Amino acid sequence: MSFNYCSHKCSYCFANLAKPGRFADVSATMSLLKNFRERDSLAATFLKEGYPILCSNRVDPFAASNYRQSVPVLELATRMDVPISIQTRGGMGVDDVLDFLPPSVWAISITMLDDARRKVIEPGAPSIPSRLDLIDKLKAKGHRVTILLNPLVPEWCPSEDVERLLRSVRERGAEGVWIQTLHLNRDQVANLSPRERAAITEPIIKRAMGKRAKIDDTAFFEARSIATELGLEIFSIGQPNASKYFQPFRDLYPVILPTLQDLINACHASGMTRG
Repeated sequence: MSFNYCSHKCSYCFANLAKPGRFADVSATMSLLKNFRERDSLAATFLKEGYPILCSNRVDPFAASNYRQSVPVLELATRMDVPISIQTRGGMGVDDVLDFLPPSVWAISITMLDDARRKVIEPGAPSIPSRLDLIDKLKAKGHRVTILLNPLVPEWCPSEDVERLLRSVRERGAEGVWIQTLHLNRDQVANLSPRERAAITEPIIKRAMGKRAKIDDTAFFEARSIATELGLEIFSIGQPNASKYFQPFRDLYPVILPTLQDLINACHASGMTRG
């Protein structure tokens, strides 16, 4: 469930770069939530069967451009007993949602530890300290928390910062971390503004367009190793490892869509990965 163009303005945002003029049809979303039990669409079927809504991997629901629409939508969904999972950097309206949302899975995006650097790369987003504080607030309310270290760019978050960051979130109660390197396609790069290009820098843009990026691959595996040592469950797209990263979803929601990770876990459990 997405909303308007995200005013957090993260320089690397695939969604903003893909569709910078995006606006949400909030009335259609509200209509679906009010009437899904009487409808036969695919979305209505998922809602009737108890699948959670993800809000959102395309915009932040608590960005200044979105919270006035997202908070009422999330409140209506909760009244209709529709479960919610939230991906966010924090922002406006979070406390309003915490007043009514039952324990849910929250994924907090933290791509670097240096807040001065964050101001350049994610200029409209909340500070890094405020995101760490949000983890504390969520845990106090009974929510489950994972972290999105996505994208991981070594110039933004060197290995020593990765360790400090992951240790901090683990101590605050985060259970898992999604780690992914930066990737940008040609159309997204073409849509970068001068400010965004300067913030990301040309060498990083060039690497992000390549199929392989040795420096990022090294940082990626180092981050995974650090997370493992700290006891964080890890997810990365295409990983061959067994992982309980999605366990909080299974614990809190009536049903979730099966993932490729479920197949990988089953292969490990049955011994199919040996020899």
